[in-house]
Amino acid sequence: MQIAIVALACLASTVSSAPVAAVNGADVTAFLNGLVLNDVNRAQAGQVVVAYQDQASGKNFDHDNAHNPFFTTVDHTLLAQPTYKSLIDLISLFPEQNGNKADPETPDRKAASLSFIDDISKTAVFSSAWEYLRSVGVASADYEEFKTQLYTVWFSVFARNQAAGSSGFKGTFVGEFLKKEVVGLTNWIRFALLEKVKGVNYHGWFAKQLDVQVQLQFGMELPEGEKQAMKSNLLLNTSPEFEFMGYAVCALTGNSACSLMIDGNEVILNVDTITVNSNRVISVAYPHIGSTSAAGTTKKPTTKQPSKIDTEFQELVDAMRAQDEDKPTSSQYKLTWGNKLGNNPKPTSANLMSGVDESLFDTPVYAALKKVYDNGILNPDVCVAESDYKTGFKKSILQSLLDTWSTTKPFTLMHEYLVKKNKVASDLTAFKQFLTTFWFGTYSRCANNKKVDGSSGFEHVFSGEWKGNTIDGHHSWIKYYLNQKAGDIKYYGYYSFDDQLTGTYEYDWADHNKKTGGMLFGTSPVFDFSLFTACSLVHSGSTACRFSIDNYELAVTSYTQDCAGGGLCLSTSYPVDEL
Repeated sequence: MQIAIVALACLASTVSSAPVAAVNGADVTAFLNGLVLNDVNRAQAGQVVVAYQDQASGKNFDHDNAHNPFFTTVDHTLLAQPTYKSLIDLISLFPEQNGNKADPETPDRKAASLSFIDDISKTAVFSSAWEYLRSVGVASADYEEFKTQLYTVWFSVFARNQAAGSSGFKGTFVGEFLKKEVVGLTNWIRFALLEKVKGVNYHGWFAKQLDVQVQLQFGMELPEGEKQAMKSNLLLNTSPEFEFMGYAVCALTGNSACSLMIDGNEVILNVDTITVNSNRVISVAYPHIGSTSAAGTTKKPTTKQPSKIDTEFQELVDAMRAQDEDKPTSSQYKLTWGNKLGNNPKPTSANLMSGVDESLFDTPVYAALKKVYDNGILNPDVCVAESDYKTGFKKSILQSLLDTWSTTKPFTLMHEYLVKKNKVASDLTAFKQFLTTFWFGTYSRCANNKKVDGSSGFEHVFSGEWKGNTIDGHHSWIKYYLNQKAGDIKYYGYYSFDDQLTGTYEYDWADHNKKTGGMLFGTSPVFDFSLFTACSLVHSGSTACRFSIDNYELAVTSYTQDCAGGGLCLSTSYPVDEL
């Protein structure tokens, strides 16, 4: 949907909007995935029932392939909730849908618009979005200034053709028309209300994400005659505040399209913008159904087994990603994947990682891990026995690391999830005791002498091991970078990759070879620790732990084993990008 703006008769406020920053799309995605979890006013199961009926005709609008309304049930108690009622009251003040007729802002409409913003400001969605927009430098910390900013970006009046009678809110939440075509009307609440009064005629669907989004065809019934929406999209069951603030986040961060995941489905939020009185404002906003894997990935389709994503686990990953306050930003590191590997690959002089902001390593989460590396308490040779992790200096360093990481949000979310799954104790002290054995407990990987307890899950994953001439584990980007900086890494090239997030590649570390390496980049070590812990305890096995991060479909392979001294130990856990 693209709206051609022929002329702009600008009647908008002259209040300046915050500067538009080119906020990285992956960062916005991570935030929006967390925002989905805050949408507590979203319609719950059974409150909204729809009837898809037959698919619509993509060629002939006159073919009405759905003889009944799309919405069969919308719970009246849902529509009576404060933000829903406020939206409905505001929509009623926009009786003119003709985009070619002047429709200036009135005092009553402006008051209702500001009142609607006040009403949604009491929600978790609003608070979270405002906090995020402040954190990336595109919103004021003063509420009245931020409210004015939202009013400007959504309610500024402009002309789509000749008469100044349009706004982003009107196009998106109310719906307009130019000649025979519908502009906007992409809010499900408005659509459902219009169906009740025969204001729209549903023709059928083209694509659907059950309970999340539908691509459909409909006619808008007006005194001027039926107006056509040949192919349009609606988000389903979302609250008014989620759509209002979600689209606003895209617009204010300078993104015309933002991707996110809802119930395991990729959703694209599109925002068309124009300039009114030197402000970048919304022209119309609308959703779109995303693909199963993001554009730009080098993944090849697989027919080995279908993707099986545990929705509850995906929600955990989304929440941990959104609240991973220690993850590096896109400006704090860069991956240059180089050449795709073929037969007989050879090392190159190129580095995989560059531009790493080493100030990260001064923060507590990284400093605790770097202390492990700097003090040499882990011996990479699997045939050299590890020192006792239960006593002395080694215990103090590892305990300090676990104490530091256990105060973070990803760790807390992981613990709460595992308690809910009845996998671990709810008592934090008891849980940390379990993790001490699980991650630091030793066992043997030595092929020559199985009595040598020279390995642990933590050493394997976060530090890396040498087994003969090969590398075992080594799944932490921090350790890889430090080894690279020391001149101990010789990078070959990649087999596959997902942008700046993960990939598979070959490299040497100190004359030991990793034929197919893999680790997450752009995550904090505590995120990796929490993800691998949850995967290994709930979905262990080869690619058994499936989820998506930033719209890339991934998996974790995890295995556990008995510790040499008793108890359960992690054997391995690592990300997989080719499914």
